[in-house]
Formats: sequence, C-alpha cells, structure tokens
Amino acid sequence: MTSQIVEAPDGQSLHADLYAASTSRAIILLVHGHGEHSGRYQHVAEWFYAQHFEVWVINLRGHGHTPGSRGSARYASLLDDIQLWIEHIARINPDLPLFLYGHSMGGQLVLSYIFRRPTHKLTGIISSAPWILLAFSPDKWLVRAGQWAAHVFPDMPFHTSLNPALISRDDDVVRAYINDPLVHDTLSAELAAALIQRGEKLLEYIESVDVPLLIMHGSEDHITSPTASATMAAALSGDVTYKMWQGLYHEIHNEPQKEEVFRYTLRWILNHLPTHGS
Repeated sequence: MTSQIVEAPDGQSLHADLYAASTSRAIILLVHGHGEHSGRYQHVAEWFYAQHFEVWVINLRGHGHTPGSRGSARYASLLDDIQLWIEHIARINPDLPLFLYGHSMGGQLVLSYIFRRPTHKLTGIISSAPWILLAFSPDKWLVRAGQWAAHVFPDMPFHTSLNPALISRDDDVVRAYINDPLVHDTLSAELAAALIQRGEKLLEYIESVDVPLLIMHGSEDHITSPTASATMAAALSGDVTYKMWQGLYHEIHNEPQKEEVFRYTLRWILNHLPTHGS
C-alpha cells in the first residue's frame, strides 16, 4: 500500500491509500462512510488486490488523513472530490475498467454521483448500506435545530452518538472501531442537513441509470434503512441489482460472512467487465 495525494482546485489536499497490482483486471475506487477512514477498509482492499484488482481507498474531507474540520464539508465538494479522483485514476490507467464503491454515507454519495456527475468513465457502481434513509427516527427537535444551524452556523458540529454495537456482530470489529483514534462521530450541521435531504431525494428518482448498479444491504441494519435501499432499487430501471444480506448488520464487509459478500461482489464485477472475465 502507498499513500497518494491530489490537490483539489480550492487547495484542499486529498489523501488516499493505493493497493496497486502489477497486472490488474480492473480498478475499484472505494468511498468510506461518515466518521471513518481508509484504514478501516484495508482488509477489503487486500482481498480484492489478491484477486488482481487495483484498489484506491480515499479519505473524504474531514476524515482520516485528509485535513479539515472533522465531519465538516460541503456536499457538492464531496462529489467534486470523488470526480477528481475518478479523473485522476482514469488519466493514469485509461484502459482499465473503473468501479466506484461506496459504503453508508459513501454509499449515498456514489448514488448521488449517478444523477449529478458524468459517469462515462465508470464501468459500474456499488453501493453498500447506503444512507438513503436512517433506520431510526432522530429526535425532531434535533432535526429542526440542525436545519436552522445549517443556514445560520453551517459548520456547527453535532455528535451522532452512534452505537458502535450496531455496526457488526463481530466483537473484535466493534472494539477496534471504539479504540480507533481516527474514528469520530462529528457531523457539521450543513452536511447533516444535506445528507438527510439528498437521501430523501434519491427515493424520487424513477429514471433509468446509465451505468450498472449494485445495491447491497444487511437485513438487520439498524443504522441505515434496508427498506429504503430496496425501494430505490425497485424504482430504477436499467442494469440494477439489489442484494439483501439476511441477518447482517450495517457493515456487511465486517460481518462474519464478509467472505461471501466479497465473493458475491467479485462475481458481479466480473460479469460487468467488458470482456466478461471469470
């Protein structure tokens, strides 16, 4: 693994971890969820690296080793940054298929990318446990306070108070999450409001997607809503696949059945390579 840095037009340095194979079937660009970072996907990247994929795992603004106030960013800037990485990777490897893969908040971002940014450089998009709707109802007063603050004090920090026990049934994963110094639960008022609004907006799309799409969700996810994922997948036309993982929690890539998740994802990717590799 090597560290990579690109500079955004506004001067923000963006960091990523690169797992570069000598010969690659394709490239995976992975976008993490809120409050986490690229290091939590090392095992995911290494698994696909062993299957002859080049894997880039980015750190969003305010996350991991990318500078910025923790959990604070403009929604459009996050989409711009993803596009910057896509264009950067496509320049380096113009002949390799490129798959965009996002989890949770990252899962919402990659879905939003389909409808708000050019997808011609992408071979496919994978959205894992996307934040379309939350699986619980946040306190109404907190939502109203956040909406007000988003306009008046957009960078005001809120704490999500996420229960780490809900991310995985693997106790080691939960302990590592709790003790990880790069993990945080801070979210700016503006970004929180945007994530809620953009997630709800995704359910209004009933059009055809112009890039193959895989949406996956654990049936026992109590952080983001598997029902919302199923609803969105059913509303879209085009090459859309929805996979429900029975009994799995939020981080399907960190569950005891993660190997099954990886192998299913691998089969989907291989079926969408231009040469239909095996």
